[in-house]
Amino acid sequence: MRVFAMRSGLAITPTDEDRRRLVAVTADRNSPQTHVWRAPTVLLTADGAGIQAIVHRTGTSKTCVGPGRSV
Repeated sequence: MRVFAMRSGLAITPTDEDRRRLVAVTADRNSPQTHVWRAPTVLLTADGAGIQAIVHRTGTSKTCVGPGRSV
């Protein structure tokens, strides 16, 4: 039986400029779609949201957000 727990030690601390750029990526209709999908995940992770909260807010699957996903 595999038991999964929250990953510890994962910290993302974007600067204010990084946050502005990530928000701009999601608003720009010419941004690559994969960037548009990943930007909110990065922002929510930086805000300390857990995997379930990110999945719920972004409408993605747990495998897209959870451990093992390379960014």
